[in-house]
Amino acid sequence: MTRSTKLLGLLLAVVLLASLLPSALAASKPVPVVYINSAAIAVARDTIPVVQDKAAYGSAALLSSLGTLHCNSKESDNMLSLTDAVGNWMVFALDDGYVYTTDNRNLSKCKLVKQEGTYYLPLAEICKFFGYYYELYTGSFGAAVLIDTTTTEPASTELAALKQRAVAEVPVLVRAYQDGATAPSANPTAPPSGTPTTSRVTLPPVIPSAGSYTSRPTPTASQPTDGSGTTEVSPTPKPMTTKVIYLTIDDGPSQYTHAILDVLDQHGAKATFFMQGCYYEDGDDALRRIVGSGHAYGLHSYTHSESKFYASPEAMIGELNQCNDLMRAIAVTRSRLVRTPYGSDPYFSPGAKKHRPGQREAMNNAGFRYWDWDIDSNDWRFKKDQGAEVGQGIINQLKNHDFSSPAIVLFHEKSFTAGFLPAVLAYGKSIGAEFRAITDVDSPYNYQRDRT
Repeated sequence: MTRSTKLLGLLLAVVLLASLLPSALAASKPVPVVYINSAAIAVARDTIPVVQDKAAYGSAALLSSLGTLHCNSKESDNMLSLTDAVGNWMVFALDDGYVYTTDNRNLSKCKLVKQEGTYYLPLAEICKFFGYYYELYTGSFGAAVLIDTTTTEPASTELAALKQRAVAEVPVLVRAYQDGATAPSANPTAPPSGTPTTSRVTLPPVIPSAGSYTSRPTPTASQPTDGSGTTEVSPTPKPMTTKVIYLTIDDGPSQYTHAILDVLDQHGAKATFFMQGCYYEDGDDALRRIVGSGHAYGLHSYTHSESKFYASPEAMIGELNQCNDLMRAIAVTRSRLVRTPYGSDPYFSPGAKKHRPGQREAMNNAGFRYWDWDIDSNDWRFKKDQGAEVGQGIINQLKNHDFSSPAIVLFHEKSFTAGFLPAVLAYGKSIGAEFRAITDVDSPYNYQRDRT
C-alpha cells in the first residue's frame, strides 16, 4: 500500500469519525422527560427542557404544552408573556432577565438560558407564580421534570407512584427519541383516574400586542371537548370591546393621588400614572398603592425642568435612572414607560427650534418607551372650581375619537381631578369602552412614531 493510499484512508476515517461525533455527543447528553399532570409528553426537540445548576428551563413550546398558559412572544420588544385562564400574567424581558407580573411588580432578576436562538425560562419560578407543582427528579435513570397544573402539592402516594413510573419510562422515551423513531404514546402508563391528559388550550393574551384591542374570554366548563380531556377554545374570540381608553395622569404622586385612586377603584377602571421622581419619597404610600393596585406607573423626569432634563442625552437618561433607583427603593420595582416633560415635541422633532439632537436616540437605545397623547384635557388652564368644564372637554374629544386605536387622555393631578373623573368614566362605559393601564409590552404612541 502506497503512502498516499494510507493517507487517503486515514483522511476518510477522520471524516467519518467527525460525522458520527455529533450524534454520539447528542446521545450522551441527558434528555429530560416532562410529565404534565402525571402524563409523560412525547419527547420532541422543541419541548425538551434545558437543565443547568439543578434547575430546569423550558421553551415557549413546552410552556404551551401545559395547556393552561398562552405564550405570546413580541420579538420587536424582546418580550415573552405568559397568561393563564383567569388573567394572571408574567412578562419576561429577555434582554435583562427582569420579570413583570399581574400586579406590575418586578420580581428579582431571574436566570434565562439561550441556546441556538431559543430562550428557555425558569420552570420553578413560573410554576410557583401560577400555583403549579414542580420538581426536577433525577437519578441513574436520567431526568424527569414533574409539573402538576392542578395543585401545588400532590398526594405523597401519587407522587411516589409517578416517580416509580418515571424510572421505568424515561429511558424508553429517551431511547426512542435518540434513535429517531416515533416516541411511544405520550401516556405509556395510564395516569390515575380522573387526571386529565395534556391539554392544549388556546387562550388570547391578557396583555394585548400592538394593535390588538380585544379582551380575553374566560373558558368555561360548558365549552366542548374533543373527548380526550382537551378543552377547545376558539383562537379568534369575539371581542368584548373594540374601544380602549388610556387615562394618563401626570405630575404625581401628590396630595390628590389617593382621591383619584379611590374613584378609579370604585369604577373598576385602570390608569397610568407618570410621576416625578422628586415627589416619590413624600408620596411613597401613594406610589406603593399605585404599584400594588394594578395601575401602570411611568417616569416623568426627576426635576420636570426643561433646562435640566433636556440639557443633554446623559442628563435625560440620568434623571430617568434616578427615578427608577428611587422607585426600586420605595416600591421594589422600576419602569420603562416615560412621558417626557411637556411632551416629546419639539424636543425630539428634527427641524424644530427646540430640537435636542441625540436625545430621542438615547431614549430608544436605553430601552425606554416614551408616550405622548392624542386627547389633551388642558386642565392646567382652568381654575379650581372649573373641574366640570375639564371633564366635559375630555368627553367632547372622546366623542370625536374613531377608536381605531386607543384614546390616550392627558390630565394632571389637580384638586378638581377626582371631582370630574366620574363623569368621564361614566361616558366611557356608556360607549362600551374599557379603561386600561398601559403595559410594558404595548407599542408606544408618540409624535415621532417610535414604536420600540
